Amino acid sequence: GEALSYRNISGLSNSYINLRALFPSSPVPVIEVMWYHKTTDGNEVLLAKFQDGRVIDRLSSRYMVEDGGRTLKIQNGSKNDNGVYKDEATLQGGGLVDDVLYLTVYDPVSIPDVIPQVKRIGDKCHVAVQCSVPSNRLDISYTWKYRHGGTQYQNLNDTGGTIRMIVPVDHLDMKFMCTAHNPADQKNATTHIKDCEGNKEKFKTKLF
Repeated sequence: GEALSYRNISGLSNSYINLRALFPSSPVPVIEVMWYHKTTDGNEVLLAKFQDGRVIDRLSSRYMVEDGGRTLKIQNGSKNDNGVYKDEATLQGGGLVDDVLYLTVYDPVSIPDVIPQVKRIGDKCHVAVQCSVPSNRLDISYTWKYRHGGTQYQNLNDTGGTIRMIVPVDHLDMKFMCTAHNPADQKNATTHIKDCEGNKEKFKTKLF
C-alpha cells in the first residue's frame, strides 16, 4: 500500500508507550490491522493482529491494540523496543494503507542539581548557576527561567548547563528554574539567590 508517513516517536522506559497509526478516518471502515516490528536484520515480526473488532493474535501480553486497531500500546517499554514499526490496515473494499514509525525509548530524567555561586566585584554581582543531572547522559538538554522579586518567570535564551549574569548588587533576590529534559521526560528544580554575600558551602565545581 501507499505509505502515509515516517514519523519519529519518543517513549519513556518502564512506562506504557502508545504508537498511533495515521489511517484515513471514516467513512471507510478498517477491517483488519497488522502491527509489525522490523528487527535489526530486516525481518518483520508480527506483534498484533486486529480483525473484526478484536485482537485475534499477538506476540505477547505486552502488546495491546486499542482504538479500533489504530493504537498499539506497549507495556513496560525499554530500549529493546527501539526501532522501526509498521502497521498495515485493510479497508472495506480491499484497499490497503500502511504507516511507518521509528520509536526511540528514553530513560526518565532525574531531578537536576542546581548550584548557585555569586561573586561581588565593585557594585556588581557576578552570578553563575550550574544545573546538572546525576549521570552524564548525552540526551539531556537544559532550559532556564528566572524572576526577580515577585515578578513572573521569564525565559532565558541560554540552553547549556551553566548560565552567567552580571547584575547590580541591589538587583538580587532572584530565583532561577532549570528544566532538564529529553524528548520523553523532563524535571525541574529552582534556586533562590537572596544576596551577593558569597557561598556558605564549598562546591565541587568553581564557576569563577
